[in-house]
Amino acid sequence: MKQTFLRLRERWYRPVPALPIDVFRILVGLLSTVYFVHLALQTGDISSPDGLIDHSLTRNIFWYTKMGLFQPGISANELRAIFSLAAAASLALAAGWRPKLMAALMFVVAVSAYRWNFLVIYVDDAIMHLAIFWMLLLPIGRTLVLGNSDTDRWKSTLVPGGTVRAFMVSLTLVYVVAGMWKWTSPMWRSGTALFAALQTPVAWTPWIWSHDQLPLISIADYTTLILEPAFPLMFVLRRNHPVKWGLLLMMIGFHVGIIATMKVPYANIACLAAIPVIFREELMMFINGGREPAYKCVASSRTCAVGSVAFVVVLSLAMLGEAAVPAWRGPNRAEEAAIAQGRITRHAGFLGTQHNPMYLPLWGIGIAQSYRLFDWIDDRNFRVSYRVTEARADGSARAVDPAEIFPGSIRGVLLQSYIHDVTWGSVPRERADELKLALFARFAHRYCKAHPYSGEVSVLASVGRVSVDGPRPLPRATQLMRFSCVGSAERLTFARLGHDRLASWKN
Repeated sequence: MKQTFLRLRERWYRPVPALPIDVFRILVGLLSTVYFVHLALQTGDISSPDGLIDHSLTRNIFWYTKMGLFQPGISANELRAIFSLAAAASLALAAGWRPKLMAALMFVVAVSAYRWNFLVIYVDDAIMHLAIFWMLLLPIGRTLVLGNSDTDRWKSTLVPGGTVRAFMVSLTLVYVVAGMWKWTSPMWRSGTALFAALQTPVAWTPWIWSHDQLPLISIADYTTLILEPAFPLMFVLRRNHPVKWGLLLMMIGFHVGIIATMKVPYANIACLAAIPVIFREELMMFINGGREPAYKCVASSRTCAVGSVAFVVVLSLAMLGEAAVPAWRGPNRAEEAAIAQGRITRHAGFLGTQHNPMYLPLWGIGIAQSYRLFDWIDDRNFRVSYRVTEARADGSARAVDPAEIFPGSIRGVLLQSYIHDVTWGSVPRERADELKLALFARFAHRYCKAHPYSGEVSVLASVGRVSVDGPRPLPRATQLMRFSCVGSAERLTFARLGHDRLASWKN
């Protein structure tokens, strides 16, 4: 038994080439640069205290998000400066200058950003801060460093492989959990989930997909069910195995297809950036002209090696714990009504809660992960169409582009979902209407900042489920909100809450 353990331990820590790890470091650094610049550009709508999110309210609802760099009183310009600093640190990481220090700075900013904007956290945020976290653990900065061009040494440098293999386990969880969880979805099993997803507002072009394309899209749906949990086979197959190369081509097609159709580019590019690590042996053989170089091993941090194993153990337990808390987003309004009528029962979860206890240690170190991707498609897919008009003082009226009130970015779509009762986070039911009123006021304020002294603006919305059985028009549009602008302030005369209640609101 002891000998078996020692052999497994030796195999786990067997050295690996350093250069592919640093290729991954460069790709993460460049991608993070774009990510933080994007956060800076979105500050006005999202992160700014004057933006669409009432950060004081959300911090009050989600008390555990208070741990972070951003605190009440911070200005929009200060936020932009911090995001710009993180973007500069990302470039320094890519260049190999103080990589661990730069990764630590980036991680603190990324964690603070998703906690500050917790209402709109999504898979791009989750995968990006996870990739940055691995920069703290992986043995990076040994090769491909700006200012040092010793290519012969780079080609022959090895680092202990324990942390690299822990990283591969983490990547395995992404594909296996996301892939296997889809099998619990009736829509995925029926071949209609991908078609429904492509028609939601989180897709780039939901208007181009029709039922004539459903048979072809169903093939992609079933292919995803089979391939996604199979991708980790690449991590264990021998070098240059033909199945390994075939899975690589399918993996690239899988992620490129998502990037081309859905508003989640960063997570998918980050997964593609891991290819040099997955194919590290093949990459080194190519670089060295098919020859095995005389490798020289370099020591690595034992703390990082032990920490990486502990991390993937806790992460694995958290993903297993997802099976015990299937309704972590909380019931929507239809489910609440069914619970009240006794037609369904509320899932008790862990100790009577809806929470996975293994998320506590992860949250404590700044990690927020769930790989149940697109598990919402069965009960939370939706389509929405707005009709906005502005009535002027002279009695005339003009049509307004809905994008002037509701931004089309994925964070803007997530915020809109809350006012249509398509809850993404587990918002306490007693606070849901309060949150909706705050969103109504801030959407109105966004328009008034750009169009001061405008007339009365009326917003009608038509919201419905995605139809997979055949073309079906959206329900009749109903009044969502009405407001008028006085300077850059707004007067929200009424907003629709739930199905039949109206509430007054003035700012």
